[in-house]
Amino acid sequence: MKRFLCVCFVLFIALIPALVFAGGQAEVTTKTAETSVEKPLTYWTVGGDFYKAEKIAINSFNKKNPDSPVIYNPIPAGSSSEMIIQTAIATGTAPTITANLEVFFANFLAENDALVALDTLPGFDELIKSRSSEGFMDSIKAADGHIYVLPQTWKPALFIYDKKLLNQAGFDTPPVTYSEFNEFASKVIGMGDYIAIDFDPTAAWWKVGYYWHTFYMAAKGNVQELSKDGLDTKSEVSVAFVEFANNAFKNGYASVNKDKYKFKEFANVGCMACAGSHEIKKVKNMRPDAEVVAAVPPVPDFIGTNAGSWVDASVKGLAIIKNSGSVEKAWEYIKWRFSNPEFDLNQLEETGELPMRADLLKNSMFRDYLDDNPGLDEYIKFVPRSHCVMSSDKYDIYNAVKKALWEPIAYQKKDVRTALIDAEKAVQAVLAK
Repeated sequence: MKRFLCVCFVLFIALIPALVFAGGQAEVTTKTAETSVEKPLTYWTVGGDFYKAEKIAINSFNKKNPDSPVIYNPIPAGSSSEMIIQTAIATGTAPTITANLEVFFANFLAENDALVALDTLPGFDELIKSRSSEGFMDSIKAADGHIYVLPQTWKPALFIYDKKLLNQAGFDTPPVTYSEFNEFASKVIGMGDYIAIDFDPTAAWWKVGYYWHTFYMAAKGNVQELSKDGLDTKSEVSVAFVEFANNAFKNGYASVNKDKYKFKEFANVGCMACAGSHEIKKVKNMRPDAEVVAAVPPVPDFIGTNAGSWVDASVKGLAIIKNSGSVEKAWEYIKWRFSNPEFDLNQLEETGELPMRADLLKNSMFRDYLDDNPGLDEYIKFVPRSHCVMSSDKYDIYNAVKKALWEPIAYQKKDVRTALIDAEKAVQAVLAK
């Protein structure tokens, strides 16, 4: 990961002039011998639907605090928000608050003394308790024991089934084991121009990570497949997962045809693999009549039950950048924003992504929305049974696995044994650098 971020810095150094605005409307701090003017509170939000949702909260705050408003903009465009944010920090053009930070990346920045430890700020414990989220915090601590990112979303990766196809294939409930899923898949593709699972044959490194991490934890519980020794490619669980994926492409349950695996209307696929809660909103927008069922992925037959399954969680949140000015004001805004559940409801309504809080099923504020969006209850149940990949080497490792294993399996250019051997060699080559 460190090698990757260094490369990112070099690539983006040419874009520094375009990043200097670092907060859009913010005024430049000026200092003289007589006076020092504190920087305004600047905030880079996520774009798109998240921008709309967060704009509601920020505008509300600014009306109450006209003398110290939040100056906000979407994160500037680039190959990735990580690249943009790191470059802005390195060049002193970063905002005070930045959103969309994954836990592993936030902890990397913290190792380089770039972020404020949120758990050292006044009222942190009270804020977490108000969101019934004490159980989440231990899993996102950095190596030094501190917390540097406040999750805005906690997105478990589940399977979303088309209920109509599920029932037509003879299943009242989603398949539990690989063999049950293969039975379901064979019936789905026999119904017409369908695929059973939307595995992406040319998946980006992060999606390969979603697949492996989710299937691995579905089988083994809260166990990470990545460690300081690399990726577990040799256990029964890992071998069974790769065999499952290979079987899907070999038998046409998954497709390398872009028009099929990148379906437009949830009309030609039995289930979406390792999908976030926001996909339910997308399905509802595309096909209002569609019924969906969310479930944990199947597990190897020798496991037999998914009762103890965990899944991947895409966890992204807010952090306060050191030496960016207005740290106290930033924390006051964050506390205010995350103490008001109506803004979490706005987030759900605009994006379909779950806010990081453990009372979603109990809090009456969210009940109407959940009743109108069947399938989300299952996601909420898996929030405490989901966890992201914490290894800082995951970019390099999963990028290597994508090339050595995933794409060759998808296009049937390697058998499972060869692909696993090649993946292990590629991972060890990454660790040796």
